[in-house]
Amino acid sequence: MPKTNSPLFVVVLPTYTRSELLIRALESIHYQNYTNWKCIVVDDGSTDNTESVAQGFIAKDDRITYVKQENRGVNAARNAGINLVSATINDCYYIFIDDDDYLAEDCLIRAAACIFEQPSYSWYGFNCINSGTQQRISKIKDYGRNNYISGLMFGHSWRGDITSFIHASIIDGLRFCQEVKNGEEWYFWSQLAVNHDVFIKDEAGSFKDYLPSGLTKSGFNRDKAIQILKLKLRILSPIVGEKKMIHQIVTLAKNCYQQGKKPEARALLRKTFMLKPFYLRQYPHWIKQFFY
Repeated sequence: MPKTNSPLFVVVLPTYTRSELLIRALESIHYQNYTNWKCIVVDDGSTDNTESVAQGFIAKDDRITYVKQENRGVNAARNAGINLVSATINDCYYIFIDDDDYLAEDCLIRAAACIFEQPSYSWYGFNCINSGTQQRISKIKDYGRNNYISGLMFGHSWRGDITSFIHASIIDGLRFCQEVKNGEEWYFWSQLAVNHDVFIKDEAGSFKDYLPSGLTKSGFNRDKAIQILKLKLRILSPIVGEKKMIHQIVTLAKNCYQQGKKPEARALLRKTFMLKPFYLRQYPHWIKQFFY
């Protein structure tokens, strides 16, 4: 399909059986005072009235598009949105929000101003706010230029989510990891961060709920924790070097041990010792029991 004139922002909004929350999310986009945007609602197989809610918004705002797929998880829904947009638009900034998120007032006009003021970046970020406590989820030590890998994953100079505005040119063929059905945005951000820094501004970008049914609230079971840690090691070790992944290796060993997988835990700790012999001294005495 031929490329068309681009909106500055494209919001990709995956949703699953949360029509009441979807209304709030779409209203926060529809009522932005910056008008050059498009929104793709990707319904991940909802069983409620999600489609009729989306169609109601489309009837009054043709900047909103609705597509539905079989239930394959939030990352598959995000990827479907990227694929749909990239077929017709190649000069825009992607915004990824979930159905339990909503944009802050004037978010888009402030983001457009930030892009104009800092034109050398292709990735920008604003704070994410807990809608219940009204406190910042984003804990940024130094605003301005940041790198996801060095800052959040290893450097501890920022913690928590940010509201990202990412230019299509740096996303290109990159997609969210679908090996784990829910979450795991870290894969996407870390792939971007290999070649691109993010400019983070101390302003509200979006609000986020922490629902009882959500992953952040309910937590992961031990098997899923092991699955995610193994995925991180496989994906990130070639990017940042295995020595930087030592903490993740030790955490994986601990989870394996707690699942009764002592031989695997021992093998992981031996690998850690070979990579960085003195590193294990930083950990408590529970490591010793792995070898007995």
